[in-house]
Amino acid sequence: MSNDIWVFAETNNGKLCDIVPELLTKGRHLKAHKGGELVAVVLGAADEAVINELSEYGADKVIIGENAALSSYSARTYAQAMTDLVKKYEPEIFIIPATGIGREIAPLTMQALGTGLTADALDLIFDEDGDFIQVTAGFGGNILAHICIGEKRPQMVTVCAKVFDAEPVGTPHTANVVRDAVKCEKDPAYELIKAVAAETAHTQLKDAKIVVACGRGIKKKDDLDMIADFASRIGATLACSRPLSDCGWMRHESQLGQSGCTVKAELIINIGISGSAQYLAGMQNSKCIVSINTNDSAPIMAVSNYAIVADYRQFIPALLKKLH
Repeated sequence: MSNDIWVFAETNNGKLCDIVPELLTKGRHLKAHKGGELVAVVLGAADEAVINELSEYGADKVIIGENAALSSYSARTYAQAMTDLVKKYEPEIFIIPATGIGREIAPLTMQALGTGLTADALDLIFDEDGDFIQVTAGFGGNILAHICIGEKRPQMVTVCAKVFDAEPVGTPHTANVVRDAVKCEKDPAYELIKAVAAETAHTQLKDAKIVVACGRGIKKKDDLDMIADFASRIGATLACSRPLSDCGWMRHESQLGQSGCTVKAELIINIGISGSAQYLAGMQNSKCIVSINTNDSAPIMAVSNYAIVADYRQFIPALLKKLH
């Protein structure tokens, strides 16, 4: 068993996913405590631009798993390839993006390896005993759980985008590239018929500089028109917490939180949101947090730069008048 820390370097149409530099940056910090190498793992193919970017963010080694069956995505095929690589190189820690692909192949790989997996971690740390701890929300977002996978290896964890900052190494750094012919087969029960681009709303939200988010405290669906007008006036992207997505008032692509999208906005305005740990995971790294709530003891108020105790039904119309 090595001390290596792996990051699944997911690619999309030949380009590295935005989350990968963030995970490599965190991997560098963990490596400074643990030792070993920081390894980026690519399945299928990686051109020079991808390898250079992985090097830029600190990968000591890039392992490229090659097999004709990996030319298009299939969960079981990718998991077979990942399992084959893990068994061969035996990493200590394996960090996987909490993307659609990552969330599919991580549990399949975990099951094949007989190890443990923490989903959607909010932080990755080493405790005073040197144990690797994955911090995540539990019990519906009401508490933060500290999870340690005691004996099984690798310790696997998925992490959402925007949880960590991406910081290039800053000095010339070249990763060692290893191309490995992995064992995997095309899934006979799966056939790619058509690839469709992701919803633009989700793409816009994750990169939004200004966000207005609505929560359970919104009294009726028609009030969303007023809030959407306010968001439009200030150049903001409209988002929601999970309850509004679950009830169908807003689309899932607009949902913030651990099971939705994560943002690092310059400004986020929360309206009628109490602030569960799962929701906070999606926006707490924003630069300026403003919250409007009738409950001055709501958890969201404690993490806000500006907490406004008011009924949005009076406050937003008054604000709109000032914006005319």
